[in-house]
Order: sequence, then C-alpha cells, then structure tokens
Amino acid sequence: MNGSIMNFKSRLCAVALLVGALSGCGPYPFNQTDFGAIVESWTLNRTTPPQATASLEQRGFKVSRHKAEKYFDDQRDYVYATQKVYRVVCSLEWRVILPLENEKIVEVQPYVFSQCI
Repeated sequence: MNGSIMNFKSRLCAVALLVGALSGCGPYPFNQTDFGAIVESWTLNRTTPPQATASLEQRGFKVSRHKAEKYFDDQRDYVYATQKVYRVVCSLEWRVILPLENEKIVEVQPYVFSQCI
C-alpha cells in the first residue's frame, strides 16, 4: 500500500511539473479564442502581404507566403505565420493564416497547437 501511495504522489508531482512547465511559457495565451482576440487587435485584415509580414515579424513570427495546394478546398494564396516554443517534453505553436484576394488580406485565421511526447 505504501508503494501505491508513493506511486500516486510521483504521478501527481509529474503532472504538476508538466502543468507548471506549460503555463506561462509562451508569448500568447494557449487558448484559441483568446489568441484570436489578440490577433484581431493587430488589424491585419485588408492590409497588403508586406504590411502583414512586417507586423507579424515584429511580434516574433516566422512568416512566408504560399500558393494554395491543388488539393486545398480554398484556392486563395495565403500568408502563413508561425511561432513555436519548445519546453521539456512539449512544443506549443501559434499560427496565423491570412488568405489573400487581389493582394489584400481578406481573412484572419488564428490557430493554437501543442505536441507532447
């Protein structure tokens, strides 16, 4: 019985360490709705790709421009921005995808991802 209590305490400690390692470790909230509200405040909509790229790069994102792959449902060109944070056993990633029409940003799509070992 004493072994099972110690095993439970070890697991509880490991979970607490993981939560502590993930919380507060990124520049943005790890909640898609909250992150989306922040991205909306940057007013990227209706800007040009170079303007959006400059704005995102100032915020620490890696930015690139792409043509839609032929298998995409949405065939608009887009600007793709990503920022990653790596922690002990996990990586956190914030993405912003900006579809283009007539050389203007027409939509802002924020995403949040995580991968843990």
